[in-house]
Amino acid sequence: MISTLFVMFFQAIAGDPAVATPAETPAPVAQAAPEAAPPAAETKKRKTKSAQSDQICRNDYVVGSRMPVRVCRSRESAEDDTSASRAWLDRAQSQMPAYSN
Repeated sequence: MISTLFVMFFQAIAGDPAVATPAETPAPVAQAAPEAAPPAAETKKRKTKSAQSDQICRNDYVVGSRMPVRVCRSRESAEDDTSASRAWLDRAQSQMPAYSN
């Protein structure tokens, strides 16, 4: 009995039409003509998605902890670090002495 009341209560809060009485049902609303330009909120979502696609995120695991740390940075910063690391490695390998036995 109580579980049925909880279900009906949550359906009423969520606005489930199965619970609404016939006097409470809203009248059908006419649909507006499609707009030529997207709404401002939709444009904002597109901008944030493109900004997020320019970010690279990864999980770094800290010694002594089971919880990873999420590190996000820009694509340009990641490419700069990669090229700097490759340059350092090339420089280090070219300066290695040649040992022969």
